[in-house]
Amino acid sequence: MRTLTIPVKGIYFDQIKAGTKSFEYRLRTGYWVKRLVGQQYDRVVLTRGYPKANDLARRIELPWRGYIEKTIKHPHFGSEPVPVFAIRVSVVNKGYCVVCGHPRERAVHLPPLGSPEGSPAWGHEFVDQDTLNEIQS
Repeated sequence: MRTLTIPVKGIYFDQIKAGTKSFEYRLRTGYWVKRLVGQQYDRVVLTRGYPKANDLARRIELPWRGYIEKTIKHPHFGSEPVPVFAIRVSVVNKGYCVVCGHPRERAVHLPPLGSPEGSPAWGHEFVDQDTLNEIQS
């Protein structure tokens, strides 16, 4: 099982854990290109700083759902827009389909055969409206 481990600052860890932060941003450097482009992971482990191995309260383990390359402007990276990898770290899937943008109840994708009624569409991630707007921008 391949795992991508990403240490994050406490404020961002808390936002991810609370479900209010859907992406963790990393500058598009050679270091992150080697770790992300063309790579497949099974899971991503986010740590609050660098915890001891047995400190599970400072770890969040999530399924790997990939990344988006985009350009953003953020105080953490300076005053100019910079290219980043936006790594998907949402804890809870919400109500809008990333693929078609429709609300969950109107998503036009079918779940796999044999799925229980009301299952989300296979292979599609549902997010909140703000995250959907960010992805589509």
